[in-house]
Amino acid sequence: LYEEDWSEIKIRWTPARFIERVRYWFAETVKGTLHKDDQPLEPLIVGSGYQIVVPHDLFTAKASGEVQRLLVSLPNEKSKVLIATRPDAPAAFAQGVPFVAVAFRAEPQTHGVIKHAPANIFELHEFLSAAGLDLLGKLRGIDSFWDDKALSKAKLVIIVACPKTRGTESTVESTDVWSFLALKTVADVKSTIGRGTSASGIYLGAPGSDVEGKSIELHVCRTVYGFSGEMAAYLNGYDDAKPIKTVAVGLGALGSKVQLGLSRAGFGKWTLVDEDVLLPHNLARHQYTGLALGHKKTEIAAFNTQSLFDGEEPPVSIPANVLNPGEHEEALKKALAEAELILDMSASVPVARHLALSVDSKARRISVFLNPAGTDLVILAEDAERKVSLDALEFQLYRAVLSDARLSKHLTDTTGRVRFSASCRDITSRVPDAHVSILAAIACRAVPVMFGKKEAQISVWQLDKETLGIKSLSLDVAEVQADAFSGWTLVGDKGLFNKLKRLRKGKLPNETGGVLLGSFDHQHHRAYVVDTIPSPPDSEEWPTAYIRGSALLEKEVERVRTATAGNVEYVGEWHSHPKGFSCRPSEDDMKLFAWLTRHMDEEGHPALVCIVGDKGPWFFLGQMLWTGG
Repeated sequence: LYEEDWSEIKIRWTPARFIERVRYWFAETVKGTLHKDDQPLEPLIVGSGYQIVVPHDLFTAKASGEVQRLLVSLPNEKSKVLIATRPDAPAAFAQGVPFVAVAFRAEPQTHGVIKHAPANIFELHEFLSAAGLDLLGKLRGIDSFWDDKALSKAKLVIIVACPKTRGTESTVESTDVWSFLALKTVADVKSTIGRGTSASGIYLGAPGSDVEGKSIELHVCRTVYGFSGEMAAYLNGYDDAKPIKTVAVGLGALGSKVQLGLSRAGFGKWTLVDEDVLLPHNLARHQYTGLALGHKKTEIAAFNTQSLFDGEEPPVSIPANVLNPGEHEEALKKALAEAELILDMSASVPVARHLALSVDSKARRISVFLNPAGTDLVILAEDAERKVSLDALEFQLYRAVLSDARLSKHLTDTTGRVRFSASCRDITSRVPDAHVSILAAIACRAVPVMFGKKEAQISVWQLDKETLGIKSLSLDVAEVQADAFSGWTLVGDKGLFNKLKRLRKGKLPNETGGVLLGSFDHQHHRAYVVDTIPSPPDSEEWPTAYIRGSALLEKEVERVRTATAGNVEYVGEWHSHPKGFSCRPSEDDMKLFAWLTRHMDEEGHPALVCIVGDKGPWFFLGQMLWTGG
């Protein structure tokens, strides 16, 4: 009479309402309108309180009627959920009493009258006859079922898929899957119902046997498919999700939560990379529990991911340092080369740079990390063609930190540090697990969404520590330009180029200038230029000359260094040429470059100068050679 459970109904149940519900039920049944078009179809039979979980690909791995070996177990004595696994499942999951499963698919039936559950093989045969399935004939005709002596002591489970339609001419709308457990062995069933011969059609059962199977009692179980990646994606709202070959680098507090969360969403065919083991202080924020203390994080993650799914290929565990993989070098190199996505969750600038610049792979890179205070989540996603790589996105984020008031404290660590052991590097942060969990949940949704877009993206989610509200920031990504200069690569972008052009235009007819901000990466021989401090107030600006001043400049450079956690600093000089002039360096420009070369050489950096003219900006790195028109 009701779709809800009695516990939901009883708080508003009255005798009068009950009588009215009965009257309504009969009336709608007579009219044939009891089941609305948007209402789920009635089950074909009423089962017991027991359920059995079967492999998710039971009806796809083998054809209907083929024998499949299963191990059936109860999690505990009071459980009413049986777990059926294949014998070749991982040792941690393959256990239980041996059963032989035979799966059949019946013809579609129109839903309506609910039948009592078949109590034996004969009643099940009668029930399935209405659906065009000759069960006894099918069982007697399976040669491998009867001839394999190794199966004789196993118990029998018959699994039947019963497609249902709403009307006699409608298409299949849903399918009931029921399991019928025989408490007798295959040998007992064989001696009872006999075996059919295709020539004579006679049954070769034991003398006086019950060939119709009335004495073979069945226990009915509602059947549930095991959890699969496809089901995970569907239940998480992804209709066309594909198992993306993903290498996850870094399984710390954030990485462990994001990786398992993405797995629950059916995202990722995983290779897991991290050299660390789980230590006590990790338990404050880590996805894993104390039962895993001392184990490699990759091994724990692989086991947890595998335990979610039925029959899925297990993740690959590579317990290695990406920057120094040692014995795992070949396995890591192969995994990265074959990946479709490299998901960096290491929270390490050197690791992110290495993955972006030193790994030979067509895989797209996405970097996920928290700011030092654990209040901001950042995701940097390369474009599908990798024209804007992770390292370039990193510096565009720094520019936003310097120019966007909402990010002014993004990289300022106010949480304090805690030493968890004797080594000077044994330091962890004081960040609430609640913050990490909230932001990790956002990342679990954001990564598939951002991977599904072709363009490069920089996204930041900011958590209010008091209200726990979230602000979402989507930052502009500028086109990147990388040019080679005598052993170095200069990396800039149109965001900076356009800013320099605007500053020049705003001071015409006078010349102007300022200092360039960025960083030198000596490992990869890349010079990044990302922003500028415009002309100081004590600068001298004339239509044909410019002398940069220094008022407040040192203080501003220090502010930049502090705001970006030391990642952006002074890297060079820039100035403009008058209208109508190119970027060809003058004699004064040559003198400036020579002075800057001596000055930067003390720091071990190449000199960097930019000239902005009618067709600029034009950069000179390491040497001032004019190759323009």
